[in-house]
Amino acid sequence: MQKIKIRCVRDKNRENRHPPLVLSAEPCEVYRRIIPKIIRTNGSIQFASQSYANHSPRTGLKRFYLSRTNVKLAILLGCLGFSHFLLTKQAIIIVPVADVYGSPDITTTHIDIECKKAIDCPRIMQLLFNELVTILKEQGDFAQVAIPHLFYITTHNKREPQHICWVNKQHLLPLHEIPDALLKLPPPITFRHPQSVLPSSRIITLKMPWYDEKSQKTYSVGTRFVLQEVNKKNYRIFFLDPTNKTIDVTQIPKKLCMEIPNQTSTQEMQHTFVSLLQEWAHLDHGFIPYVWGGCSFTHQCFHQNFKLIPGKEIPEHSHVIREQFDYFPFPGFDCAGLIARAAQCCGIPFFLRNSTTIAERLRRLSPDDAIEPGDIIWIFGHVMVVSDLHRATIIEARSHYHGYGKVQEIPLSEEFVGMDSFDKLKEVYLKQKPLERLNAQGEIVQKIDSFKILKFSSVWGN
Repeated sequence: MQKIKIRCVRDKNRENRHPPLVLSAEPCEVYRRIIPKIIRTNGSIQFASQSYANHSPRTGLKRFYLSRTNVKLAILLGCLGFSHFLLTKQAIIIVPVADVYGSPDITTTHIDIECKKAIDCPRIMQLLFNELVTILKEQGDFAQVAIPHLFYITTHNKREPQHICWVNKQHLLPLHEIPDALLKLPPPITFRHPQSVLPSSRIITLKMPWYDEKSQKTYSVGTRFVLQEVNKKNYRIFFLDPTNKTIDVTQIPKKLCMEIPNQTSTQEMQHTFVSLLQEWAHLDHGFIPYVWGGCSFTHQCFHQNFKLIPGKEIPEHSHVIREQFDYFPFPGFDCAGLIARAAQCCGIPFFLRNSTTIAERLRRLSPDDAIEPGDIIWIFGHVMVVSDLHRATIIEARSHYHGYGKVQEIPLSEEFVGMDSFDKLKEVYLKQKPLERLNAQGEIVQKIDSFKILKFSSVWGN
């Protein structure tokens, strides 16, 4: 719980000070309950820039000097840890899916679905409609942004979360251009405040793609909207029209959305997480393709035919094409993006972007632990989820280069030679024996000298 100290004064000369008022509040609740009052009182969120503040290095508290009538605004700024949310340049994603890059040096508008060498594919993740970012600077057609809901760590710095990347400016709409719409946009999920991901009765999250007839666009699973009201078959939601910079009201069928939650335990949330992955792995007609850096699902793929195209200058630098899947940006998941998107759909505080970060931040299975559905099997460069103990199956987003190229649920024995049960996998893990990995043709393609079994429940500190 973050605290702030507020001094109320009658004018900017800071005379006739009242005694300081120290307050504390939960960030999500302040966002939900106080923002409406501030905006109605002051007319525009930009009013915050008229205030001034200083930071106390001794106490770590933010101290705001405001008139008594604006004390609620100061509460907002300090309690949320969101002074940046109001005082710096915030923007919202206005396309269904936006590719995110590690640098602005992008020389093509068409990023491959997957490349043999990571250096050949600049996509590092994807953002969705209604997700919020902080614009740090601009360079050409791109903006450098801070992403609040996912982070990764590097081998050189395992403590400091990295969440700075680049997005095409055409995919962003600065919030100061839509001040009257802020109450009808979903509050951001942020790893700085893990409770921000918790399910809310006023936020609707897509669990299946949704086609909007007015915009004629399909929106990805994981996209969040503010709820207006509920009727028998649909949710009425507030919907941003980025062209007119207005908020409309439209309907989404309930069957495409996560259920509005009641009080649920962490065990129930973990069960929902696995059930959602199974639903995505067993679609009625097609499948979700593997996409390098992918964190989205807007369209199914119906044909498994794909080609591995050798590099023009260096044949080993090959890339994948799917001729009958011509959406752009490519919707789909990589292994870590699949887990992160599904977990956040379920209100689980999982903010880990890649397999390296997952291996560092989740607790390893101990000899006294049992393997449970939802636990993660880690090998270098890949993660997969334990889905069914009785059938001994796992769910993964698997590379095209192993003959799959999709999200799937398969028996553990089709992933690793001789592993027909999780008891046997645990035995091999505790004895630190190697594994042999299979491709879609049943051929051994990889010898794994070291792997990890990670407890998914450790995201809650368990």
